[in-house]
Amino acid sequence: MRFLPKRKLRLLRLPLVAFRECMLSMDLNDILNLSLCSKYTTNTIKLYGRSYFKEITNFKIQFIENNGHLFFSTPTPLKKHFYSYESPLRLPQKFAAQFLACSGCPEVKIIVHDKTALEKFASWGNNYEDLITSVYCSTDIGGNTIFDFVNYFKNWKRVVLTHGLKEYHLNQTNQNKSISIISCDQGLLNSFWKLPHQSIHFSGSAFNVDPFVRYLRRWVASSIPCTELVDFTAELYFPNYFDTILRSVEFEEVNEEWIHPIHGKIPPPSYKVQRMDQRKSALLFTFDKDGERWMGMHIY
Repeated sequence: MRFLPKRKLRLLRLPLVAFRECMLSMDLNDILNLSLCSKYTTNTIKLYGRSYFKEITNFKIQFIENNGHLFFSTPTPLKKHFYSYESPLRLPQKFAAQFLACSGCPEVKIIVHDKTALEKFASWGNNYEDLITSVYCSTDIGGNTIFDFVNYFKNWKRVVLTHGLKEYHLNQTNQNKSISIISCDQGLLNSFWKLPHQSIHFSGSAFNVDPFVRYLRRWVASSIPCTELVDFTAELYFPNYFDTILRSVEFEEVNEEWIHPIHGKIPPPSYKVQRMDQRKSALLFTFDKDGERWMGMHIY
């Protein structure tokens, strides 16, 4: 039996410059279908993706659970090869993933109108976390808390959530065991210990000493449960914050240097506190990080 050699599509036999010109005249659906043919076509389209998608520097995704489509709306006028699409672009989910891969657009705004759609989108999006570095979720779904949203997007490295007039900026690292909170509202500050992370950091603009003092008092009194939290750190905009924290609880002064698993050598003094149920102890301490003064709580 004679096997004929595999032949590329005639289009793919064109010189790259000619292929680029053909690509720029194609409709979006044609581009996405072509990119699905093989790894070669995907990589070739990615090579010129900046030219084709250059006006789509950021976009919004509207996830419609009922019909399984994503709607893309762009903030800039569409080029001629989008002539058949009025904003927003309506793409099936398989095309949406390919759209993200080809356009190379790392920031996505998500508009979700119901809880089911939110759950479906989070499930869909978690398969494409390598394509998207940031997620913006804007929703007015009632009955959801910030902790629900964090759990939905626990696999995303960077999340900006807007819930009504509230906005939360979160960075997650170390296989999502660590979270940095850049900005948030008082509600998250009051209950940060409910987050499912082992390490929690607050920026100076997000941190307020009073909610932490209330948490520390409750933790020492054993009136809140032990959680996965091991390390809490915060940037201290005001040095007297740490004095306020120490005045709120009884402690034992530790005048020895010790090694923190993340931040390395911690100079003395540190201050040991213990839960009343004696299940865990913690060290309160301060240290310099990139020229800034930070405070920390290491639970063990």
